[in-house]
Amino acid sequence: MALETLEEFQSELSSLMELHEVPGMGLVLATSERVIWAGGLGVANKESGQRVTEGTVFRIGAISKSLVALSAMILVEEAKLDLQLPLRELAPEIRFQNRWAEEHPVRMLHLMEHTTGWDDWALREYAHNVEPPISLREGLVFDPRSRTSRWPPGQSMSYCNSGPAVAAYVIGKLAGQDYEEFVRERIFDPLKMPHTSFRAEGEVKERLARGYKEGEPVDYWNLLQRPSGSINTTPKEFANYLRLFLREGELDGVRLVKPESIDRMMEARSPRAVRSGAEQWYGLHLVRYCSGGQVWYGHSGRLDGYLADMAWCPELDVGYAFMINTSTGGGFSKLRKEFRRFLSKGQDPRKLPSVPEIEVEVLASYAGYYQEVTPRRERRRFLAPFWGMVQVEAVTDGLKLTALNGWKREAGKLLPLSDRVFRRPKDHLASAVFFDGEDEGRASFSISSEYERVPKVLVWTRWILAGTALILMATTIPFAVIWVPRLVFGRRLREEPFLSVRVLPLICTLSLVACLVILSEGQSDEGNFGRMSLWSLGFFVSTLFFAISAAAGLGVTFSAKRSSIRRGVRWHSLLVASAQTMLSFYLAYWGLIGLRSWV
Repeated sequence: MALETLEEFQSELSSLMELHEVPGMGLVLATSERVIWAGGLGVANKESGQRVTEGTVFRIGAISKSLVALSAMILVEEAKLDLQLPLRELAPEIRFQNRWAEEHPVRMLHLMEHTTGWDDWALREYAHNVEPPISLREGLVFDPRSRTSRWPPGQSMSYCNSGPAVAAYVIGKLAGQDYEEFVRERIFDPLKMPHTSFRAEGEVKERLARGYKEGEPVDYWNLLQRPSGSINTTPKEFANYLRLFLREGELDGVRLVKPESIDRMMEARSPRAVRSGAEQWYGLHLVRYCSGGQVWYGHSGRLDGYLADMAWCPELDVGYAFMINTSTGGGFSKLRKEFRRFLSKGQDPRKLPSVPEIEVEVLASYAGYYQEVTPRRERRRFLAPFWGMVQVEAVTDGLKLTALNGWKREAGKLLPLSDRVFRRPKDHLASAVFFDGEDEGRASFSISSEYERVPKVLVWTRWILAGTALILMATTIPFAVIWVPRLVFGRRLREEPFLSVRVLPLICTLSLVACLVILSEGQSDEGNFGRMSLWSLGFFVSTLFFAISAAAGLGVTFSAKRSSIRRGVRWHSLLVASAQTMLSFYLAYWGLIGLRSWV
């Protein structure tokens, strides 16, 4: 790779960093034979102006999970671990719930392929941050409630952070030592990574780039379960880890695992979508995906103040890794694309598969509305009927997906590879699979998440009811613009009975507005709702106030005598209070009314 080409690439990266306000970046470009570039751009600390170098430490977040899978494969090769063994046999002391345990136990591979069906960390687990950090065992004991299977393990993939942490605990138990010590002795030391660590201590802390969020510095986050995302490393040392995968388990004469073990990490086996033909998927803490006509493998990571990405393309024998010290802005995705574009520049993309002729009736049979049924966070399932909907339409040579919430993740066209397996137009690997038959469960198709077909009439009924309810509640505000001044300055209105018929619906609407404002403003820090704070208490109080004022408003409106209140006011208040009460029942059903998110 010519020096001039690298200089052009560096200039492009610098421009993107300036455009998206990225303070600093540590980066790696490598092949199986050499490190092309391991260094840095920008500043590690905006206040001091310290520059990023190859020895600057960054946090790599969820890329840490790949160390769990690599450690597991080391034990598999030593015949100390079988990925098919049930977790109950390996670590009966770990608490979790699985009502399908007899036929579908949680197995070791499920922990690493995110197919346990477990919920993601609870908010209080995300908020946990103490110094000195607690042990992994203590972290797993802290709150086991999220480790509850929501569908049969091994069936569907849903990303969660507790699975890899439990897998790391099992690895340490089988190895007879602390997991972090195992990784240090078996991976970091052989790969010459002395400044790579799960904790910010000693020289690692001194070299650590300062993280920023919305332009402001953030405190170091001691994750509750460190194996899921706590590793800190430098560009120089990250290059060794990246090249280990490019060289299929060996580096500088030291073999950590066999090529077959690396291959196993790069493929998924348990999800039914994969068994049905999906090819772009999540393996053992590694993701397989298409980009620019090539197949890439890797993982991304995010922590407050830091973002990172690692990927390699075996066919081109190239890979990259970069770490930035900001967790906000749109620069991350642009940088990912630029790295892949640069490394695949001048290379012929894979030939796209031909599009087979599929009968129109078959394509038409998939048309309809679908609702997400495998959300990452169970607490957000109440939004699925409105914010987790996808419409599938049959077109001339395939299917068209439209995300009804406006998000583009699931939107776009799908071309068939067979009558049930589909791909994106620019991809040569399958990413969508349609299921059939009651024995396959309730989902109808899978494309990263799984979706269930919903009758059209039900979809539109939901949207019409929800829209009508929101419009009715919204009318209480402009109506108040009229009657509040009359209340203040006019004697007649003050003397009218049942003034609460007007007041309570307005208070209820304002309570809902307060809930939404609290959620919108407070979500910038997940810890705001995971511990007792003004945000979490505000949400707790405002939701209770919403439900109480809705019920009170409905009761007062019904009890008002028709002769003592104008018909228009009565009917308007009755409709608004009814809508508010129905919404409060819906939110209460999902446990959101009076939610104490800190417990």
